[in-house]
Amino acid sequence: MSTSPHPGADPKPLLFALYEQASVGCGGAPSLWTHPADERLSINSLSYWSNLARIADQANLDMLFFADVLGFYDGYGGTADAALKWAVEAPANDPLMLIPALAAVTENLAFGVTVTPAHPAADPGRLVRARARVCRQTRRADLHRQVQPAGNPSGSG
Repeated sequence: MSTSPHPGADPKPLLFALYEQASVGCGGAPSLWTHPADERLSINSLSYWSNLARIADQANLDMLFFADVLGFYDGYGGTADAALKWAVEAPANDPLMLIPALAAVTENLAFGVTVTPAHPAADPGRLVRARARVCRQTRRADLHRQVQPAGNPSGSG
C-alpha cells in the first residue's frame, strides 16, 4: 500500500540549499558580525563569496539562494538609523552581480535569488533581461525565479 499523497507519482527529490543574504547581518542573527570568528565584514570581497560558493559546491548542496535586502529596516524609531548603526542587514550587495562570478568557480551549484520591487531591475522587462544575462553569463538556466508582472500572481491574462 502506497503512503504517498500522490499515488503513482514520481517522488520529488529533496533539495538542499544554503540561504544567504549579501549583507553584513544575515537573517535572524544580524549582529553575529561582531563575533571575533565571524568573517561577514568581508562581504564586499569577491573572495568571501567565491569561497562560500566553493564550499557549498564541494558539499554537494543543490543551490545557493540569495534573498535580497536592498532596503533598510525603519521600524525602530521610524528611521533607518538603528539598522545602519548596528549593521542590521546593511550594508548589502546586489546578489545578481555576484552570481556570474560564483558560477565561474563552481560546477554543479544552482543559484536562486529574490528581487524586491525596489530593485532597479524589478520592471518585468528589465528583470527578464537581467535574468537572461545572468543565465548566459553562467551558462546555467537554473535560476529558480519565475518572473511575473506585479498584481498578476497567477501569470495568466
